[in-house]
Amino acid sequence: MIKYLCDICGKELADNDLIYDVKIAVKAKYKDLEISLRDLLTDHTKEIKELVEKMKGLTPEKLQDDVYKSFSFHLCYECQQRYIKHPLGQRSPINKRLFGEN
Repeated sequence: MIKYLCDICGKELADNDLIYDVKIAVKAKYKDLEISLRDLLTDHTKEIKELVEKMKGLTPEKLQDDVYKSFSFHLCYECQQRYIKHPLGQRSPINKRLFGEN
């Protein structure tokens, strides 16, 4: 039997409790990529070498996390209610704009 705990408050969630799944994906934002004929004809060796130099000393995990990272959490009803009211944390600037200083 699988036992779930609320990932915020730690409360054990019973089989008949509402359990909420929260999935967060943090992805690097890229501008639309449009490749021109000039791009295809340009030698990009110097740019590639500079990029490889910047990446030296970084682990594969760090490089991957800089592009994409996902999280999955289980929440109880009470924590879900607080989370949907302040998804970025109560003190975040956007929550202050949306919800005031509550």
